Amino acid sequence: MFSKPNKQFFRIINLSADSFSGDAFADVDKALAAARAFPCDVLDIGAVSTRPGASSIESSQEIQILGKFFDKYDLDQDLSLD
Repeated sequence: MFSKPNKQFFRIINLSADSFSGDAFADVDKALAAARAFPCDVLDIGAVSTRPGASSIESSQEIQILGKFFDKYDLDQDLSLD
């Protein structure tokens, strides 16, 4: 007899204005509101576009984008950085 594996739900929050999926949250408050609206087990945060052909950004800019998000982050969820 096999047991069912535990399932975890991920919520992806794209902080890049150039998100290939079209769901980018350049505004931190809107990103946090979206995270609150759809509870999950793991919140996956991305600050750089992975869209084919997207422009790259400096790591210092990525850190700045993530920093703005984490300065206001107040949720009790595991995090994943993309």
